Amino acid sequence: MGAEFLRKPNLKCGNEKYGYRHIKLEHMDDWGNIATRVGGNWRDFASFAIQSSLEAPAKACLGGNNEIIYLGVIELRNSNGLVGERYYPRVPVGQSTNNIITAFPQKDLAGCP
Repeated sequence: MGAEFLRKPNLKCGNEKYGYRHIKLEHMDDWGNIATRVGGNWRDFASFAIQSSLEAPAKACLGGNNEIIYLGVIELRNSNGLVGERYYPRVPVGQSTNNIITAFPQKDLAGCP
């Protein structure tokens, strides 16, 4: 990965278009639906998924809107340790601002060539 992928992005309060407020407004239920299955709340689960995606992405690529897109992997396992569900948290980061734009779970690695 190039140097543009090695920076530590910032999660700002933001507004309805980016940052924490955007994630809460647009994706709280997405994170909450997964978090309730593992006994957590949406904020903690989203924070865990965002951090995991940024620190050890399954994929990272340059997006079309002056952003770097990080895709992580989160596996929900049953009591026998078998993977029941797999999610790929998508975390776009502004290339020039280094701010997290949004974060949401998706079921595949779509969005990175």
